[in-house]
Amino acid sequence: MPGATEMQSALVADCGSILTKVALLDFVEGEYRFVARSEMPTTTGVPYHDVMVGLRNAIHEIESVTGRRLLQEGELITPERDDGSGVDAFVATTSAAGPMSLVVAGATRNLSAAAGIRAVRSIYSVLQDVIAADSTDQRRWSDAENKLELFRRLRPEAILLAGGFDDGSTRHVREACGIIATAIADVRGGAKIPLIYAGNPQARQQVAELLGGLVDLRVVDNVLPSAGHENLLPAQIALSDLYRQRRMTSLPGFGQLSAWAKSPILPSIDALGLVVRFLARQYGADVMGVDVGGDSTSMFSLLQGQFRSLVRSGVGVGTGTLGIWEQAGAGAITRWLPYELAPNDLRNRLENKRLRPVTIPQTREDLLLELALSREALRLVVSEARLHGAEVDILIAGGGGLRHAMHYGQSVLVLLDALQPVGVTRVWLDNLSLLPQLGALAALEPMAAGQVTVRDTLLPLGTLICPVRRIGGRLVAGREGQTALRFRITYAQGGSLDVEVPAGTLEMVPLPLGQQATLDLHPARGYDIGLGPNRAGQIEVDGGVLGLVIDARGRPLALPTNEIERRKKIREWLLAVGG
Repeated sequence: MPGATEMQSALVADCGSILTKVALLDFVEGEYRFVARSEMPTTTGVPYHDVMVGLRNAIHEIESVTGRRLLQEGELITPERDDGSGVDAFVATTSAAGPMSLVVAGATRNLSAAAGIRAVRSIYSVLQDVIAADSTDQRRWSDAENKLELFRRLRPEAILLAGGFDDGSTRHVREACGIIATAIADVRGGAKIPLIYAGNPQARQQVAELLGGLVDLRVVDNVLPSAGHENLLPAQIALSDLYRQRRMTSLPGFGQLSAWAKSPILPSIDALGLVVRFLARQYGADVMGVDVGGDSTSMFSLLQGQFRSLVRSGVGVGTGTLGIWEQAGAGAITRWLPYELAPNDLRNRLENKRLRPVTIPQTREDLLLELALSREALRLVVSEARLHGAEVDILIAGGGGLRHAMHYGQSVLVLLDALQPVGVTRVWLDNLSLLPQLGALAALEPMAAGQVTVRDTLLPLGTLICPVRRIGGRLVAGREGQTALRFRITYAQGGSLDVEVPAGTLEMVPLPLGQQATLDLHPARGYDIGLGPNRAGQIEVDGGVLGLVIDARGRPLALPTNEIERRKKIREWLLAVGG
């Protein structure tokens, strides 16, 4: 039976920075199921300046595919009629509003300012500058003249001010307020700039006295209440609210989009975070989700009960290609290519992709370049989150950078190279690009969101087994050719296979989708498969498109320094995963 909302059918949409993706869901034979989807270019730019144009185009395509009428004179038919036309509900998410520009000010660059940066990374944002009392460059609080020039030039949309532990000194906070007050009085126009204060609560009254008349002041709990203890959630909630109020409402066509929706429009990253939380609760597991989009790359994790999210705007495989170039460098991108590509040629290709983000790779070289970009985009995000080499039970992958690979093995290789997970990990792909929309749907009809997520959206790619060698608690590379792992796979349908995996290699073992098996794992001396050094174990695994993927290349992953050897190694790895 349908849930409490009595919803029989729904349209769910994600209006992205490049593509608008829409799907039709219906209640079929006692459960909610995916019916059809479409994607069209987002139309927030010239010549339309209206997100609704791309949305209607995508809905028209679903009408054409299904023969079901969903629009009447450009308006959504709701609720569903007796003749089957229309739907009962519409929900949407978006990343098309673009990033919000912010400045972070903190007492110390590596403590309060760093915590402020991690809070800001939870929304679509451009971090224009970081101001700290202990900076070694001109961006110091004490350098008022340079600070005034900074604000004149940047004109940030908001400021996050942090500083001091609870019950600690308030001096640095007062200094920061003085600089900010002078800068804002000099450059502000009509509306007050929002300022979120997330520092020492003992300084709140002083902040209000110094800045209350100049800024739109919002006070939250300290992001760093004590040494080694971060409390980012209150600041992240305030930033998300600010983003929705200031950025999303200015999206062309947002008013009509909201009028259609039965629940508030969510930023896509917020909705993805809800899905990760749901899956962690559903399976009682540590879960990480990554998404490589056209203009941003994001990561969400719920590990050992702690939820973290991080998004890098301007870093993607569409309009965000030059962001990867600028932040990772040409050499970091080309090191993943099995062919030679000069820096100038690379720059030209990235510029063409930025200008034409909807295009798909036309040659194998183009595809391999896009996969190399996906690696570096993910590496930048995971490095900032300090989650390289994490032990994760379930890994969820999404976004065009991973979903549009020619072979699923290529997608998995990108994940292995960029994230370098350790131990045993199940990998699922958001094959229909539906997870953000389902995260939003969960607020309206949790049963529908859960059933479609598990039954239709997540494609099991397989199980990763990544043995690592430890000496004194430190990860070290194994000697190539020596055995890293032995195991026996016993198939539930009958039969078994003994496998020996040498260090330095990638291996694949068949375990088809829908089948199960038992693994008796025996790591070599000094190796760990997530059970502890030298510890053997038995685990149950489910099949997937790729079966089992055993990555014994070691952590941290090392590439040959010789160019010819490096390209040869990249080709070997691609061949090993079928790509």
